Amino acid sequence: IDSSKFEKNYEIPDIYQGASDIIKLCVVGNIRGARTYDVIIEAIHRLVTEGLVNIGLYIIGNTPKEEQHLLDYYTCTCKKYRIEDVVHFVGSRNDVPAILQHSDIYIMSSIETFGISIVEAMMSGVPVIVNDFDVIREVTVEGKLATLFKTNDAEDLVEKLKMVINSLSQYKNEARERMVNIRNTYSLTHCINELNQLYKILMN
Repeated sequence: IDSSKFEKNYEIPDIYQGASDIIKLCVVGNIRGARTYDVIIEAIHRLVTEGLVNIGLYIIGNTPKEEQHLLDYYTCTCKKYRIEDVVHFVGSRNDVPAILQHSDIYIMSSIETFGISIVEAMMSGVPVIVNDFDVIREVTVEGKLATLFKTNDAEDLVEKLKMVINSLSQYKNEARERMVNIRNTYSLTHCINELNQLYKILMN
């Protein structure tokens, strides 16, 4: 990962203009079934129902043609829950580092392989809440680098969101403290050096 993209100071992206008074929750990834965005939408619905209305969920990602039915389903679900003003399907963006930098919390609920977006969020110094899928547990060092919730469990996600939101300043400080180390660990330079060391070992 090119960590230099996450070391710059960015202006507030247009999608966050006028949203200074809300807690901005962000997720990055194309609309696909394996992303299980329905779990996140259900959690947002429950939070709003409980009275936490100063939140906004921003879903960043393209919708492949074969997955258009999923986007339609998610949109209809938001309308049914009356949270269409809370959940924003932003589409594909070329300013993801800026969006991450100005987000309050990054969320991911996925049953896919290695999550680059998780690492990018951690490189941005954003508190991360992710599901406890095996690969994600490995990336987050068994939850030491992020808050884990039970996979496909919206109720558990609600509890973890409330926990982080209620102590948001603390979680932000902890995320920033880990930020530099994560950038170094996953940087291109570090990965190249690791490969060179492995090559030398194999050659010997």
